[in-house]
Amino acid sequence: MAGRCVVRVTAYSRRGDMYRDVASDMTAMKAALGYANYAVAVWLCGESRMKRLNWRYRRIRKSTDVLSFGFAEVQRHAQYCLGGSECSASEASRLAAGEQELVDVSEGAHGGASEKDAVDLELGELVVSVPRCEHDARTLGVSSAQHMRSLLAHGLCHLMGHDHESDAEHVRMRECEARALDAIGACSTVG
Repeated sequence: MAGRCVVRVTAYSRRGDMYRDVASDMTAMKAALGYANYAVAVWLCGESRMKRLNWRYRRIRKSTDVLSFGFAEVQRHAQYCLGGSECSASEASRLAAGEQELVDVSEGAHGGASEKDAVDLELGELVVSVPRCEHDARTLGVSSAQHMRSLLAHGLCHLMGHDHESDAEHVRMRECEARALDAIGACSTVG
């Protein structure tokens, strides 16, 4: 059974080839970190949506580059919004993002797994601000695609439970990111 990577793109970010390799990169990084059977959804959005999400979930009144929502967080939000009823992680994320126009760029199958098995293997969802990624890439002097890979690795490590609040956690997080990026032949652009 292979976990899927679903990429959802807002109308804002449907330009260029920014998201062309997102699903294959995420699939390879998950496998390298031992999470091949876990599903991850990646949302590419604009600055205003990211700013709203950052305010809603972190109480920070500015945009950020990437947000990570572990499966349990996504389900809690869905239950709150829907008055206690269950819904999938993707439905919950659509509610959180206020998303309506979606495009599936790539979606693999769960093989012969039942729907319940598929839900049990949800790792979570990442939301990436495309304009912020492009801006930061220019500032760093790297390609947008290269920086996107670093943001995906960073978010994936957060979904796995890593953080960077202390120096020791920061080192472990960077080691995790390096393993993920090695799997796709990339290096980190995240400080």
